[in-house]
Amino acid sequence: MTLDDLARQAESASQRLLDRATALLRDRLLVKGRLNAAKMEAEQHAAHGLAWLATYVEAMREAA
Repeated sequence: MTLDDLARQAESASQRLLDRATALLRDRLLVKGRLNAAKMEAEQHAAHGLAWLATYVEAMREAA
């Protein structure tokens, strides 16, 4: 297995994690299919964490 193979595997795994995290946070922030400002305020740390994760996944994609 090459370093390129490992990088592609890491990118794929991190993308799956991001997809799952996005879905879970979406469920916590939406009310009747719309973003709820109060829930967003209450979950701001989770939203920040999701943004960080998305940035990390993009870095993995570029590395791969």
